[in-house]
Amino acid sequence: MDKKEIDYSIKGIYWLKPLTKYFYIPFAKLFLRIISLLNLPVQIVNTFNLLLAIFSATIILYNPDFAIISAVVLFFSFVADISMNSWAKLNKKYDLYQIWIEETNGVLRIFIIFLGWVFSYSMNSSEILSFAIFLSILMSFGSYWYSDKIVLALNK
Repeated sequence: MDKKEIDYSIKGIYWLKPLTKYFYIPFAKLFLRIISLLNLPVQIVNTFNLLLAIFSATIILYNPDFAIISAVVLFFSFVADISMNSWAKLNKKYDLYQIWIEETNGVLRIFIIFLGWVFSYSMNSSEILSFAIFLSILMSFGSYWYSDKIVLALNK
């Protein structure tokens, strides 16, 4: 795929938000070019995104002093999420509703982990963060396996 096609696939709602446009998009374009060179399936990119989010949460869970490293890993998880949605659009693997579900789930997943970290830090209890991570993983797998049924329900 050529550069114009890759750049065009990232356009859309991402260009409306200045933080995303200037901070995440350059890295997403680079990552998308790597994905297109390797011709990776959408599911592998989605799994990589999930693993980065889990790794970020695990860093916070086991050593909160490394929150900066966790934030960097979470940054690349979001970059992988943008790239996965654009790659799916390029390969015509998802329709609009399915992309919306993936994006909403990703933001909600990160927010749940963040809230779990805030509450576990304020209450000095790692069980709260463990539950938030478990809930995030459960949501990820649930949306991955049932997103087609959700999309069909939305299209009725």
